Amino acid sequence: MNKETIKSRSFRAHANPETKVLKIYNRKAMEEFLNTLSGEVEFHITEVDNRTHWQNNYYWKAVIGTLVLDEQFAGSTRDEMHEDLKNKFKIVSTKLLTVAEFSEYLELIVRWAAEFAGIRIPDPYD
Repeated sequence: MNKETIKSRSFRAHANPETKVLKIYNRKAMEEFLNTLSGEVEFHITEVDNRTHWQNNYYWKAVIGTLVLDEQFAGSTRDEMHEDLKNKFKIVSTKLLTVAEFSEYLELIVRWAAEFAGIRIPDPYD
């Protein structure tokens, strides 16, 4: 098989050390990808320390979603708001942030939105 035809994709999962079970976050996408493969495959399991699936969902749905719906930011797309926030808080890439760093970033945005824009972003546990 030549290198141009090699298929590769990464998926996230949560490892439970007690039950020895991996909970795959996007199982449907993984199964669809697996259906495109044939023959021998190789897989790697790597422990990650960057933002979690839960944090990412909260960021895009609650944080970015709330901001772009406010009239102060009318006309901004989600991607534009994401870029604006990264620039404002001097973040090069949110993908590279650890869980703790991403939590701090979320807190900064929520505080800024409340104090300077008067926008209440829902608590992640609401």
